[in-house]
Amino acid sequence: MAVAVGNTSSASGNTASLAWVHTLGTGSDLVLICSVGAGDGASINSVTWDVDGVNESLSLVRSLNNPGLGRAALYFLLNPSAATGSSEITVVYATKNRGAAGAITFTGATTPDNDDGSQAETGTVRSESVVAGADDYIVDSMMVQDGTGLAVGETGQIQNYSLAMGTGGSPPRGAASYRDGVEGNNMSWTWDNSGQAVIVACRIPAASVSGPPPYPFKQRLFQRAHITR
Repeated sequence: MAVAVGNTSSASGNTASLAWVHTLGTGSDLVLICSVGAGDGASINSVTWDVDGVNESLSLVRSLNNPGLGRAALYFLLNPSAATGSSEITVVYATKNRGAAGAITFTGATTPDNDDGSQAETGTVRSESVVAGADDYIVDSMMVQDGTGLAVGETGQIQNYSLAMGTGGSPPRGAASYRDGVEGNNMSWTWDNSGQAVIVACRIPAASVSGPPPYPFKQRLFQRAHITR
């Protein structure tokens, strides 16, 4: 079974608790992925799937803080409960914070990889490569100091959201994207300046796949980002 994308959602605000409605959708082997950005670098206390009065905690996949800029993180929940009434996602920060976050429901999926190759550098092009099979998906979460002209940079890479964290001037932006997995797939972003950025990404494996992908190298591999100044 190949992984497929279901519903998506997103929100932003200057708050200690960011909440928004997400429609889970239907299907088998559901995985709920949440991309989170903290524009002031605040720690993320919790991410929960709040359904019919019950809070289900999402688990951390990867989080990286770029001092002076902010934090990007990915969380997941395997087989979240279906809603018969209200349903939303809540991100609780350690302090009031300029935040942006979004969610994606995947079907035909299983536990995401916990990769180590996150980046925090400066440049106008940022690219991550993740090893993934043809039935897998790749998802990322990123923040950029000044996101003027922010756009995905690869054919087949689909933007889930790109949201300003605040108003006036050039506030930081939080963004996320996804794409179907092919060996060595890139997730890249471009913008109009050389401001700092931080990005994390991971593979969403197909539920029918167990063990490492069928390549003669590590299951979890990130290539260094290439930065064009």
